[in-house]
Amino acid sequence: MLKTVFGVINAFFGLISSRKTSVKKGVTIFLRSASPGTLDSDFFPLVRLLSKRFDKVFIIDKSGSFGVARSWIDAICSEFSGEVELLGPEEVGRAIKLSRVVFCKNASGDGLHYRIANFFLRSRLFVLIPHGPTTKPYASSEAVVLPSVLVGSERFLYPSGGVWGLRSLVKNLGMRGYDKIILQNSLEAYRKSLIYAGMKSIDCRGYPRFYRAAYLTRNKSDAICSDEFKNSVSQSGTNILFAPRGKIKIGPEAWEIIQAVCAERDITLHVRMHPQYMNEMPEFVRSSSKVNIVDQSVAPGPVEVLCFMDALITDVSSIMMEGFAYQIPVAHLVSGDEVMAYELPLALPGLVVRGDSELLEFISGVEPGMKDKKSNFISEIFRLDKGYTLEEAYSDLFEGLD
Repeated sequence: MLKTVFGVINAFFGLISSRKTSVKKGVTIFLRSASPGTLDSDFFPLVRLLSKRFDKVFIIDKSGSFGVARSWIDAICSEFSGEVELLGPEEVGRAIKLSRVVFCKNASGDGLHYRIANFFLRSRLFVLIPHGPTTKPYASSEAVVLPSVLVGSERFLYPSGGVWGLRSLVKNLGMRGYDKIILQNSLEAYRKSLIYAGMKSIDCRGYPRFYRAAYLTRNKSDAICSDEFKNSVSQSGTNILFAPRGKIKIGPEAWEIIQAVCAERDITLHVRMHPQYMNEMPEFVRSSSKVNIVDQSVAPGPVEVLCFMDALITDVSSIMMEGFAYQIPVAHLVSGDEVMAYELPLALPGLVVRGDSELLEFISGVEPGMKDKKSNFISEIFRLDKGYTLEEAYSDLFEGLD
């Protein structure tokens, strides 16, 4: 708590002193607060747009481990006409002093001190792009009353006594430090308004990654991924992305059966784990003959991969929306101790798969060119088929900053 207080004071006076500097043309981007930090497909389309207005981009990895994929940085440098710097947490102050716009990926942790300072000064445009339009609408059986997003990282919304009550106040003050919270649609806006203290700062402009998905649907050759990956996809009859949010829960015996089916049906299973768990991938997965490991060195973001896929398998994760953006079949691999918090199918479109036999049945039934049966329903609710462009959606966001 003392660290937060000192951070707020330093940020406050730092931003006051920076008012005397010349016109600031930089943009600061906070990576997702995963470890290592990740730069995903929400930001790449925006960088193209920012290149026309700003001359510098600061990318902040608060973990200091710089786990962001080099391929993203290379792609950004090729698209952005100005200078790109990858910085650790100790240089956040300098970056924000030299920036007109600050993008934050997650709700908590990233740039809290500076958001609170911005609440008082309003000298920067602070923009939050939440991680996904839906996040894990399930909970453990003993906590099924609330989705995990409310009983987990955003539990500070609920009143508590003592120091935690003060912490809640500080965090909510930080939330109000955002000038804009960019959301996909009005349905999500209502939900987020309960979290971010009302509708005043919420702005439905669409998620940039969905504009990216729409673009890659028509231009797969422009996807940012290795040539080896593109070759492996072209040589396989059917391609399925297996992207668990946590650790792989499939045992070696079941995995061997899955591999036999993949070999028989000319299916390649592309495995992409969350960056936090890539080092914990079981050896029996790594050594599989019909498996292609897709880490960040192969493709920096799942949107870049999914345009080549015929289906997606995940545990309940926000990557499901990226699958629906491509209208491919999506299967949610749910373990026995997970209970859906809401009625299907609205909360969790796609197919819920429980156990090895149901997973095997799903994999066996995937054919190239299949579409999710509810893809039109999803598209209408989340407006994944928007007729306007990213440039049109963001045309007035930076007005007054030039």
